[in-house]
Amino acid sequence: MAGVFILYEHRLFSDIMSNILGEDNVVGAVGRPETPLSAVVEEIGRTRPSIVIVEADANGSSAWHITLASGEPRRVVVLDVERGVIRDYAVRTTTVDSVDELLLFLRRR
Repeated sequence: MAGVFILYEHRLFSDIMSNILGEDNVVGAVGRPETPLSAVVEEIGRTRPSIVIVEADANGSSAWHITLASGEPRRVVVLDVERGVIRDYAVRTTTVDSVDELLLFLRRR
């Protein structure tokens, strides 16, 4: 599971996730309270993780902004440890050559 970036509200969340995932798999971690969202997006762009884990308390609209700012395939996962809930966002690029292909893509789930 190489290439994980952690956005946290509480440092303990980051420490626990790094321990679970293994330090070698974590390419970066920043605290949302002290880091502007633009700097978070910049750091994610620099480290190029395959997965971004966002602590639920740090989310607000962070996951949405990170997903929109991504120019490459990447998963953004909001993890609510307290409730045991994961919200998974995915960035995917697809090309279409015709209206028919566009309609097929839009109908897919």
